[in-house]
Amino acid sequence: MVGMQVAKPGTERTILDATNFQLMECETAMVGSNKRRYTVVEKNVRATYNNQFVNSAGERTHVITKDLFDLLYGVLNSAGKQLNDLRRENAHLQEQRDLYRGTIDVLRKNGIID
Repeated sequence: MVGMQVAKPGTERTILDATNFQLMECETAMVGSNKRRYTVVEKNVRATYNNQFVNSAGERTHVITKDLFDLLYGVLNSAGKQLNDLRRENAHLQEQRDLYRGTIDVLRKNGIID
């Protein structure tokens, strides 16, 4: 396998799993160190050089600071919540539109409006 192992076996913990990437927390694979590492994993992308980090599945991994990790996690969670709110609002507006159309159709059938 090409690349350096980023985590001790069994310490990888996926915090956020998206389609093309993951935010992962783990313990460093360095002997004698229990330091936490925060990483962005490119899913289904293999390391091409020996000086790149990889996770246990061999996917290319980028080590980032805890501050950047927390920032990315917060931004992605916030964006996800906003998308869910927009989906709910859109569903409500579509329901309202359908009710208005139904009302107009009934008024047309009864000859109240042209």
